[in-house]
Amino acid sequence: MLTSRRPSTRLATASLLFGILLALHASYYLPFLSDDALISLRYARRFLQGEGLTWTDGQPVEGYSNLLWILAIASLGASGVDLITAARILGMIGMGAVILSVLWTYGDATTLRHPSISPAAGLLFFCLAAPTAVWAIGGLEQSLLAALLGIAIAASFSVVESPGLRLRPTLLASLSLGLMCLTRPDGPLFTLAVVSTLVLLRRLSYPRPPLRGAFVVCVFPVLFYAGQIAFRLAYYGRALPNTALVKLTPSLHHLIGGIKYVGFGMIALGPFSFLAVLSLILSVRSGRARPRALLLLVMTLFWLSYVVVIGGDIFPAFRHFVPVVVFFTFAIVEGTDLAWSDLKDRRIRGLPGARYGAIALFAVYLLLQFTMPRNRWAVFERWEWDGKVVGLLMKRAFAAEQPLLAVTAAGCLPYWSELPALDMLGLNDDYLSRHPPPDLGQGPLGHELGDARYVLGRAPDIIAFRAGERRGSFRGDQELQQMKGFNDHYPPVVVRGAVPDGRLATLWIRKDSAKIGIRRTPDEIRVPGFLLNAYSGAVAYLDRNDKLVVAIVSGRPAGVDLQGAASTAWRCQVRASARSGIGCKAERLASDAVRITVSTTSPDPVEIEELVLRAPASAGA
Repeated sequence: MLTSRRPSTRLATASLLFGILLALHASYYLPFLSDDALISLRYARRFLQGEGLTWTDGQPVEGYSNLLWILAIASLGASGVDLITAARILGMIGMGAVILSVLWTYGDATTLRHPSISPAAGLLFFCLAAPTAVWAIGGLEQSLLAALLGIAIAASFSVVESPGLRLRPTLLASLSLGLMCLTRPDGPLFTLAVVSTLVLLRRLSYPRPPLRGAFVVCVFPVLFYAGQIAFRLAYYGRALPNTALVKLTPSLHHLIGGIKYVGFGMIALGPFSFLAVLSLILSVRSGRARPRALLLLVMTLFWLSYVVVIGGDIFPAFRHFVPVVVFFTFAIVEGTDLAWSDLKDRRIRGLPGARYGAIALFAVYLLLQFTMPRNRWAVFERWEWDGKVVGLLMKRAFAAEQPLLAVTAAGCLPYWSELPALDMLGLNDDYLSRHPPPDLGQGPLGHELGDARYVLGRAPDIIAFRAGERRGSFRGDQELQQMKGFNDHYPPVVVRGAVPDGRLATLWIRKDSAKIGIRRTPDEIRVPGFLLNAYSGAVAYLDRNDKLVVAIVSGRPAGVDLQGAASTAWRCQVRASARSGIGCKAERLASDAVRITVSTTSPDPVEIEELVLRAPASAGA
């Protein structure tokens, strides 16, 4: 793509143009942010706070699968950059690095017969791909993986095409592949693909690359992978991360899901996905650009086979197809150059028609990127930002008490609340990840664990389903809601956030929590205002002093049902925003509980912060 006497100028111009195209495409999906990205950001934040690579207090658990990504975000965060902004910046830089690797690979005018058309076709495919755009801003490590993969492919081209050992590109390929091992646990798969390609080329091609190149390629991957295992054993006491135990559950059920995932992913990248594969197969068979084509084909087969075995993925925009997009980008550059050369060599008069055909192919491709349901999912998934509202509410309300928060959304609520947390899906919990249910492999991918009895045994102060939903969606939370008496011990409290906007959510708060629940002495019972939820319509919110209160008005009281309150003769004292016009009464219910009702004659809302019940003999003024 660089044919002038000033290739660096052309490289910068082309990089800028394609970078702008990618940025415009990625902005379409804003403010999408994966909940799992917020898990990584919580690790990064605690690391910066001196808490180590941990998700919560207590025994360290490796609930992440992207060590290098977390460290990169923490490095940027150490300079004062907001961690979400840091993830987005690094995401765009990572995808931009792929653009640079393609332009640099094909920047020499002698590399391609058509150095302007072919790279442009490949990079248009890359920048317009939904997986590229979504995961440039989605907050997870796919962009870093794509950047390292682009560099590794560019360096490996020199390795597989050379009859002798070219030390500099071989070491660059080794370093990139090694860093991929630190980026994802499945990173070694790409090293295996490069080594396998070198072995195959010794049988299929001449000149044959030396096998010692394969050993040099393995240097950094082996060092980095062994080093991480040693760190894992020393720091976490485990050889495997929790992510392998929770998300890697091979079964026939997940295998079928993986096949469907790959099939739909290929369709979503059509028609270029199929043209790229066809181009690679024909190039390998004909011998034209065989080393490069074989490398890309082996990488594609290894990665897609792995994705099938693990059952695909649950995230929007075919997250696991980001490496495939990188493979196909290089394949389309190679295939376009070969096809265009054939057309010109044969002097086909319909060459202008080929241009119109290419435009038609891109039109179909662009339509698929914006209409495939899994791609559009990224446009509408915003519940993580609802979690921000609820998380910030809990942070302000309970910063001093630090209650234990049990969650199924292990990203948004723990990240924004900054409270101690219990992951009910087991990703960040040592017990659940090592005590799977008997039907493991038959449930929703990565969300199969759960044990209500274990969760209750930990006595969390607050339980939240997803970002504050009323009904549970997974094994553990559904078991909780089916347990007899769960609502008596954990009454549902409806809360309304305010920052950055208002929304309703439901939290199950333990009544007898020593940190935030009802406090009892022989002569006194203190009930926080937010637990006055006996009547429907009660909504707790933060007052101007960041106290979680409920409001009453004339005709709309609030109340609480007390178990074990033998007497109805308690004397009431109400801490509220108004001192007059407040009434309090007690009545015994059929369940043998006592209901305390607080009412007002005021037409204006009165905020109740706390209800204090005193036995008659100890009642003061």
